Amino acid sequence: AVTLTPTGINSLSVTTQPSTTASAGTAFTTQISVSAYDVYANLATNAGDSVTLTSHSTCGGAVSGGSLSGTLSLALVSGVATFTGISYNLAEAIVLKATSGALNVCSNTITVSAGAADHMVFSTSPSSGAVAGANLASSPVVQIRDIFENLVTTATHTITLGTYTDSGCGT
Repeated sequence: AVTLTPTGINSLSVTTQPSTTASAGTAFTTQISVSAYDVYANLATNAGDSVTLTSHSTCGGAVSGGSLSGTLSLALVSGVATFTGISYNLAEAIVLKATSGALNVCSNTITVSAGAADHMVFSTSPSSGAVAGANLASSPVVQIRDIFENLVTTATHTITLGTYTDSGCGT
């Protein structure tokens, strides 16, 4: 009997694509899994190399503006790195880039949306020095944001503005 042992890593492949949509700060419903193959396209079951994830705007594009969270580097086990708990905090489209040495592969695009409404901010503050009975020079604009400061475009809250004369008003 002849026993063949796979050689070192020659290529990477995404064997389980992550979810195509996600909420900021929440672990992707489907997590990425990456497999390593030798020069003969055999699963490199003896390889113990590490695979590291980074987030990018496109495959080969700039590193994305947000933060990827979770265990971002794993050793291959029987030729496969199966990630868990990976999440991203900025509402934007990203791809995950898996790298091992000089090899890399990218996932499908993940569209990350804002998380749950957390707080309100003035994106345009009311003008100071208002004249009684006259319209404000600039109208205030209030936005609802998630915990990561993403604009929650799906929020349907009713916002009521009123006057407040105490200069100790909280932020």
